[in-house]
Amino acid sequence: MASIFNSNYVALGIAWTFGIIGTLANIIALITAKAQIQRLKAVSTISSPMVYSIRNPIKHQTFLIFMINLAISDLFGSLYLLLMGSSDLYSRLDNLEVANASNSISNSTPVDIAWPYHPTCYVARSLLILSISESTTLTVLIATERYMLVMRPFSNHNHITPKRAVIQSVISWNASIVLATTCNIIAAKTLLPPPSRYTYRYHNLCYIDNINNSSVRSFFLSMIVLGLISHVIIICTYIIIACKFHYGPDRRLRTIYHSRAKLPKKAVYLAYTIGFVNFITWFPAFAVGLIVFCNYQFLVDNILFQDVIAIIYLLHQTKCIINPIIFIISSRKKFSIC
Repeated sequence: MASIFNSNYVALGIAWTFGIIGTLANIIALITAKAQIQRLKAVSTISSPMVYSIRNPIKHQTFLIFMINLAISDLFGSLYLLLMGSSDLYSRLDNLEVANASNSISNSTPVDIAWPYHPTCYVARSLLILSISESTTLTVLIATERYMLVMRPFSNHNHITPKRAVIQSVISWNASIVLATTCNIIAAKTLLPPPSRYTYRYHNLCYIDNINNSSVRSFFLSMIVLGLISHVIIICTYIIIACKFHYGPDRRLRTIYHSRAKLPKKAVYLAYTIGFVNFITWFPAFAVGLIVFCNYQFLVDNILFQDVIAIIYLLHQTKCIINPIIFIISSRKKFSIC
Protein backbone atom coordinates (compact mmCIF):
# COMPACT_ATOMS: atom_id res chain seq x y z
CA MET A 1 0.00 0.00 0.00
CA ALA A 2 1.34 3.42 -0.97
CA SER A 3 2.34 5.79 1.81
CA ILE A 4 4.97 8.40 2.54
CA PHE A 5 7.74 5.82 3.02
CA ASN A 6 6.10 3.25 0.72
CA SER A 7 7.80 -0.11 1.41
CA ASN A 8 10.97 1.39 2.89
CA TYR A 9 10.42 -0.08 6.35
CA VAL A 10 14.00 0.64 7.42
CA ALA A 11 13.39 4.36 6.97
CA LEU A 12 10.05 4.04 8.71
CA GLY A 13 11.65 2.24 11.66
CA ILE A 14 14.35 4.91 11.91
CA ALA A 15 11.74 7.67 11.94
CA TRP A 16 9.71 6.14 14.77
CA THR A 17 12.52 4.70 16.91
CA PHE A 18 14.93 7.63 16.72
CA GLY A 19 12.10 10.14 16.88
CA ILE A 20 10.73 8.80 20.17
CA ILE A 21 14.11 8.21 21.82
CA GLY A 22 15.48 11.55 20.61
CA THR A 23 12.49 13.50 21.89
CA LEU A 24 12.71 11.98 25.36
CA ALA A 25 16.52 12.26 25.53
CA ASN A 26 16.56 15.92 24.53
CA ILE A 27 13.85 16.84 27.02
CA ILE A 28 15.90 15.18 29.77
CA ALA A 29 19.04 16.95 28.50
CA LEU A 30 17.26 20.32 28.67
CA ILE A 31 16.15 19.68 32.24
CA THR A 32 19.65 18.50 33.21
CA ALA A 33 21.40 21.51 31.65
CA LYS A 34 19.01 23.95 33.30
CA ALA A 35 19.59 22.31 36.69
CA GLN A 36 23.36 22.54 36.20
CA ILE A 37 23.17 26.24 35.37
CA GLN A 38 21.17 26.87 38.54
CA ARG A 39 23.75 24.93 40.54
CA LEU A 40 26.64 26.85 38.99
CA LYS A 41 25.04 30.17 39.86
CA ALA A 42 25.08 29.10 43.48
CA VAL A 43 28.77 28.19 43.45
CA SER A 44 30.95 30.68 45.29
CA THR A 45 33.87 32.29 43.47
CA ILE A 46 37.20 30.49 43.97
CA SER A 47 39.74 32.88 45.40
CA SER A 48 42.88 31.63 43.62
CA PRO A 49 43.26 33.66 40.37
CA MET A 50 44.98 30.82 38.49
CA VAL A 51 42.36 28.24 39.40
CA TYR A 52 39.54 30.73 39.11
CA SER A 53 40.45 31.62 35.57
CA ILE A 54 40.09 28.05 34.37
CA ARG A 55 37.38 26.75 36.71
CA ASN A 56 35.19 29.83 36.67
CA PRO A 57 31.55 28.69 36.87
CA ILE A 58 30.59 31.48 34.48
CA LYS A 59 32.58 29.80 31.72
CA HIS A 60 30.75 26.54 32.35
CA GLN A 61 27.48 28.46 32.13
CA THR A 62 28.53 29.54 28.64
CA PHE A 63 29.09 25.92 27.63
CA LEU A 64 25.74 24.88 29.12
CA ILE A 65 23.93 27.68 27.29
CA PHE A 66 25.24 26.28 24.03
CA MET A 67 24.25 22.77 25.14
CA ILE A 68 20.70 23.92 25.90
CA ASN A 69 20.38 25.39 22.42
CA LEU A 70 21.90 22.24 20.92
CA ALA A 71 19.33 20.14 22.77
CA ILE A 72 16.54 22.34 21.38
CA SER A 73 17.85 21.99 17.82
CA ASP A 74 18.19 18.22 18.28
CA LEU A 75 14.66 18.16 19.68
CA PHE A 76 13.46 19.76 16.45
CA GLY A 77 15.26 17.03 14.51
CA SER A 78 13.57 14.36 16.63
CA LEU A 79 10.17 16.01 16.12
CA TYR A 80 10.82 15.96 12.37
CA LEU A 81 11.29 12.19 12.54
CA LEU A 82 8.14 11.76 14.62
CA LEU A 83 6.18 13.98 12.25
CA MET A 84 7.30 11.92 9.26
CA GLY A 85 6.50 8.65 11.02
CA SER A 86 3.07 9.77 12.21
CA SER A 87 2.23 11.24 8.79
CA ASP A 88 3.17 7.92 7.18
CA LEU A 89 0.89 6.09 9.61
CA TYR A 90 -1.94 8.51 8.92
CA SER A 91 -1.53 8.08 5.16
CA ARG A 92 -1.60 4.28 5.49
CA LEU A 93 -4.78 4.37 7.56
CA ASP A 94 -6.37 6.88 5.21
CA ASN A 95 -5.49 4.77 2.18
CA LEU A 96 -6.95 1.70 3.88
CA GLU A 97 -10.24 3.49 4.48
CA VAL A 98 -10.38 4.62 0.85
CA ALA A 99 -9.53 1.12 -0.36
CA ASN A 100 -12.20 -0.48 1.84
CA ALA A 101 -14.75 2.04 0.65
CA SER A 102 -14.05 1.18 -2.96
CA ASN A 103 -13.65 -2.52 -2.14
CA SER A 104 -10.33 -2.46 -3.95
CA ILE A 105 -6.81 -1.95 -2.72
CA SER A 106 -4.68 -0.05 -5.19
CA ASN A 107 -1.19 1.40 -5.15
CA SER A 108 -2.32 4.34 -7.28
CA THR A 109 -3.53 6.32 -4.27
CA PRO A 110 -2.79 10.06 -4.35
CA VAL A 111 -0.70 10.14 -1.18
CA ASP A 112 2.58 10.37 -3.08
CA ILE A 113 1.21 13.27 -5.09
CA ALA A 114 -0.52 15.20 -2.31
CA TRP A 115 2.03 14.95 0.50
CA PRO A 116 4.78 17.31 -0.80
CA TYR A 117 2.12 20.02 -1.20
CA HIS A 118 0.63 19.49 2.25
CA PRO A 119 1.29 22.16 4.94
CA THR A 120 2.58 19.42 7.25
CA CYS A 121 5.40 18.73 4.79
CA TYR A 122 6.42 22.39 4.98
CA VAL A 123 6.41 22.18 8.78
CA ALA A 124 8.56 19.05 8.59
CA ARG A 125 10.98 20.79 6.22
CA SER A 126 11.24 23.75 8.60
CA LEU A 127 12.02 21.47 11.54
CA LEU A 128 14.64 19.59 9.51
CA ILE A 129 16.47 22.67 8.21
CA LEU A 130 16.34 24.36 11.62
CA SER A 131 17.81 21.26 13.24
CA ILE A 132 20.61 20.75 10.72
CA SER A 133 21.57 24.41 10.44
CA GLU A 134 21.42 25.27 14.14
CA SER A 135 23.14 22.06 15.24
CA THR A 136 26.06 22.72 12.88
CA THR A 137 26.35 26.37 13.92
CA LEU A 138 26.26 25.53 17.62
CA THR A 139 28.89 22.84 17.17
CA VAL A 140 31.16 25.48 15.61
CA LEU A 141 30.42 27.88 18.50
CA ILE A 142 31.16 25.17 21.08
CA ALA A 143 34.45 24.35 19.36
CA THR A 144 35.35 28.05 19.30
CA GLU A 145 34.47 28.48 22.98
CA ARG A 146 36.58 25.46 23.97
CA TYR A 147 39.44 26.71 21.79
CA MET A 148 39.47 30.11 23.50
CA LEU A 149 39.32 28.50 26.93
CA VAL A 150 42.24 26.17 26.23
CA MET A 151 44.46 28.58 24.30
CA ARG A 152 44.07 31.40 26.85
CA PRO A 153 43.15 29.61 30.09
CA PHE A 154 44.39 32.33 32.44
CA SER A 155 42.62 35.24 30.79
CA ASN A 156 39.13 36.43 31.69
CA HIS A 157 38.89 38.83 28.75
CA ASN A 158 39.12 36.54 25.73
CA HIS A 159 36.30 34.11 26.45
CA ILE A 160 32.67 33.90 25.40
CA THR A 161 30.59 35.10 28.34
CA PRO A 162 27.08 33.77 29.02
CA LYS A 163 25.64 37.03 27.70
CA ARG A 164 27.62 36.71 24.47
CA ALA A 165 26.61 33.06 24.22
CA VAL A 166 22.94 34.05 24.41
CA ILE A 167 23.42 36.74 21.74
CA GLN A 168 25.28 34.35 19.45
CA SER A 169 22.60 31.70 19.94
CA VAL A 170 19.83 34.18 19.10
CA ILE A 171 21.66 35.29 15.96
CA SER A 172 22.23 31.69 14.86
CA TRP A 173 18.57 30.82 15.45
CA ASN A 174 17.47 33.81 13.37
CA ALA A 175 19.83 32.79 10.58
CA SER A 176 18.47 29.22 10.71
CA ILE A 177 14.89 30.50 10.55
CA VAL A 178 15.75 32.57 7.48
CA LEU A 179 17.39 29.52 5.89
CA ALA A 180 14.37 27.30 6.63
CA THR A 181 11.98 29.92 5.26
CA THR A 182 14.08 30.31 2.12
CA CYS A 183 14.11 26.55 1.63
CA ASN A 184 10.31 26.39 1.91
CA ILE A 185 9.87 29.25 -0.56
CA ILE A 186 12.20 27.61 -3.08
CA ALA A 187 10.40 24.27 -2.63
CA ALA A 188 7.01 25.92 -3.17
CA LYS A 189 8.15 27.65 -6.36
CA THR A 190 10.09 24.76 -7.90
CA LEU A 191 8.14 21.67 -6.81
CA LEU A 192 7.37 19.54 -9.83
CA PRO A 193 3.68 19.37 -10.80
CA PRO A 194 1.97 16.03 -10.03
CA PRO A 195 2.08 14.59 -13.57
CA SER A 196 5.84 15.17 -13.75
CA ARG A 197 6.76 13.62 -10.45
CA TYR A 198 8.24 10.21 -11.09
CA THR A 199 8.90 9.06 -7.54
CA TYR A 200 8.06 9.89 -3.98
CA ARG A 201 10.81 7.91 -2.26
CA TYR A 202 13.04 10.97 -2.21
CA HIS A 203 10.58 13.85 -2.59
CA ASN A 204 8.48 12.86 0.40
CA LEU A 205 11.34 13.42 2.83
CA CYS A 206 10.35 17.11 2.70
CA TYR A 207 13.94 18.15 2.19
CA ILE A 208 14.85 19.81 -1.12
CA ASP A 209 12.81 18.97 -4.20
CA ASN A 210 13.64 19.08 -7.91
CA ILE A 211 17.43 19.35 -7.62
CA ASN A 212 17.59 19.53 -11.41
CA ASN A 213 16.27 23.10 -11.18
CA SER A 214 19.06 25.70 -11.37
CA SER A 215 17.82 27.70 -8.36
CA VAL A 216 17.51 24.58 -6.25
CA ARG A 217 20.94 23.38 -7.36
CA SER A 218 22.52 26.68 -6.33
CA PHE A 219 20.82 26.60 -2.95
CA PHE A 220 21.70 22.94 -2.45
CA LEU A 221 25.34 23.56 -3.38
CA SER A 222 25.57 26.48 -0.95
CA MET A 223 24.31 24.24 1.86
CA ILE A 224 26.85 21.55 0.96
CA VAL A 225 29.72 24.07 0.90
CA LEU A 226 28.68 25.73 4.17
CA GLY A 227 28.39 22.33 5.83
CA LEU A 228 31.83 21.33 4.56
CA ILE A 229 33.44 24.58 5.74
CA SER A 230 31.80 24.31 9.16
CA HIS A 231 32.98 20.75 9.76
CA VAL A 232 36.51 21.54 8.53
CA ILE A 233 36.62 24.39 11.06
CA ILE A 234 35.40 22.06 13.82
CA ILE A 235 37.95 19.34 13.00
CA CYS A 236 40.87 21.78 12.73
CA THR A 237 39.88 23.48 15.99
CA TYR A 238 39.83 20.23 17.95
CA ILE A 239 43.12 19.10 16.39
CA ILE A 240 44.73 22.33 17.62
CA ILE A 241 43.19 21.83 21.07
CA ALA A 242 44.48 18.25 21.21
CA CYS A 243 47.98 19.40 20.28
CA LYS A 244 47.82 22.10 22.94
CA PHE A 245 46.82 19.53 25.54
CA HIS A 246 49.59 17.07 24.78
CA TYR A 247 52.38 19.09 23.25
CA GLY A 248 51.81 22.64 24.45
CA PRO A 249 54.82 24.43 25.97
CA ASP A 250 52.80 25.84 28.85
CA ARG A 251 53.43 23.35 31.66
CA ARG A 252 51.09 25.25 33.99
CA LEU A 253 48.21 24.52 31.65
CA ARG A 254 48.94 20.78 31.49
CA THR A 255 49.48 20.56 35.26
CA ILE A 256 46.28 22.35 36.14
CA TYR A 257 44.18 20.45 33.62
CA HIS A 258 45.47 17.08 34.75
CA SER A 259 45.60 17.56 38.50
CA ARG A 260 43.53 20.46 39.77
CA ALA A 261 40.93 21.14 37.12
CA LYS A 262 39.69 17.94 35.56
CA LEU A 263 36.25 19.41 35.03
CA PRO A 264 37.23 21.67 32.10
CA LYS A 265 39.09 18.74 30.57
CA LYS A 266 35.93 16.62 30.75
CA ALA A 267 33.97 19.44 29.16
CA VAL A 268 36.49 19.60 26.31
CA TYR A 269 36.26 15.83 25.82
CA LEU A 270 32.47 16.17 25.75
CA ALA A 271 32.83 18.85 23.07
CA TYR A 272 35.24 16.52 21.18
CA THR A 273 32.65 13.76 21.21
CA ILE A 274 29.79 15.99 20.09
CA GLY A 275 31.87 17.37 17.23
CA PHE A 276 32.91 13.86 16.19
CA VAL A 277 29.31 12.58 16.30
CA ASN A 278 28.07 15.48 14.19
CA PHE A 279 30.79 14.84 11.61
CA ILE A 280 30.19 11.08 11.43
CA THR A 281 26.43 11.51 10.98
CA TRP A 282 26.85 14.40 8.54
CA PHE A 283 29.46 12.93 6.20
CA PRO A 284 27.30 10.15 4.60
CA ALA A 285 24.55 12.70 3.90
CA PHE A 286 27.18 15.05 2.48
CA ALA A 287 28.57 12.31 0.21
CA VAL A 288 25.11 11.34 -1.06
CA GLY A 289 24.18 14.97 -1.60
CA LEU A 290 27.35 15.50 -3.62
CA ILE A 291 26.54 12.47 -5.79
CA VAL A 292 23.02 13.74 -6.41
CA PHE A 293 24.31 17.21 -7.26
CA CYS A 294 26.94 15.92 -9.69
CA ASN A 295 24.81 13.21 -11.32
CA TYR A 296 21.09 13.85 -10.89
CA GLN A 297 20.18 11.31 -13.57
CA PHE A 298 21.69 8.57 -11.41
CA LEU A 299 19.04 9.38 -8.80
CA VAL A 300 16.30 9.31 -11.42
CA ASP A 301 17.29 5.92 -12.82
CA ASN A 302 17.97 4.02 -9.58
CA ILE A 303 15.03 3.25 -7.32
CA LEU A 304 17.29 1.42 -4.86
CA PHE A 305 19.47 4.53 -4.56
CA GLN A 306 16.34 6.55 -3.81
CA ASP A 307 15.59 4.23 -0.89
CA VAL A 308 19.20 4.46 0.29
CA ILE A 309 19.00 8.26 0.22
CA ALA A 310 15.95 8.18 2.47
CA ILE A 311 17.75 5.96 4.98
CA ILE A 312 20.98 8.00 4.96
CA TYR A 313 19.21 11.34 5.31
CA LEU A 314 17.16 10.03 8.21
CA LEU A 315 20.28 8.53 9.81
CA HIS A 316 21.75 12.04 9.73
CA GLN A 317 19.34 12.75 12.58
CA THR A 318 20.93 10.10 14.81
CA LYS A 319 22.96 12.98 16.24
CA CYS A 320 19.68 14.11 17.78
CA ILE A 321 19.82 10.99 19.96
CA ILE A 322 23.55 10.60 20.55
CA ASN A 323 24.23 14.22 21.57
CA PRO A 324 21.73 14.37 24.46
CA ILE A 325 22.60 10.87 25.67
CA ILE A 326 26.30 11.77 25.81
CA PHE A 327 25.49 14.95 27.70
CA ILE A 328 23.19 13.17 30.15
CA ILE A 329 25.82 10.50 30.89
CA SER A 330 28.54 13.12 31.32
CA SER A 331 26.29 15.03 33.72
CA ARG A 332 25.99 12.18 36.17
CA LYS A 333 27.74 12.83 39.47
CA LYS A 334 30.54 10.40 38.66
CA PHE A 335 31.25 12.06 35.31
CA SER A 336 29.91 15.54 36.01
CA ILE A 337 31.46 18.36 33.99
CA CYS A 338 30.25 21.08 36.34
